[in-house]
Amino acid sequence: MTTITCSRQQRPTDARGGPRRRPPPRVRRLATAGLALLEALVAAALLAAGAAGLIRLQARLAWAGDEVRHQGEALWLAQQALEQARDSLQITALRWIGRTATFELQGDAQDITPDGLPLSPPSPPATTSAPPPLKDPFPVRALSVHVSWTDRHGQPQRLDLHTLVPSANRSLTAWLTRADG
Repeated sequence: MTTITCSRQQRPTDARGGPRRRPPPRVRRLATAGLALLEALVAAALLAAGAAGLIRLQARLAWAGDEVRHQGEALWLAQQALEQARDSLQITALRWIGRTATFELQGDAQDITPDGLPLSPPSPPATTSAPPPLKDPFPVRALSVHVSWTDRHGQPQRLDLHTLVPSANRSLTAWLTRADG
């Protein structure tokens, strides 16, 4: 014969060894309300930190967008000035007002030597034997365009473009195929 015995689960006891009693419902509600308030404060703090991060990101994106726009406008201005200088071989200074910045354009055109150095004005003949000057000038000019502006943070910015163009006599091919060069 088998006997089955049921053991009773022991009830929890308090510090004195007596049975632990459940707190009255009002105390339980107050404890739960305090915990919910704490959870709400933590959630609000996390949301505020996230919102602050998004605002900072938005400001950086706006600044980066302005930088890209400014550089694009400056590049466009410099290219336009170089295209105009291909025919006239001069670059005129100008001021251009864009959407968010004012651009200053300056440039210069220089005659150069075959070595790529600026052509210096003729100097008085020296006592040493110097190579004779070229009979025909080098048919290439160096053009430089400088565009400057101030960004939204007050920092000066600058873009420089340099290129070589044939000079007015358009004899680059003839000069490059000379017998003495």
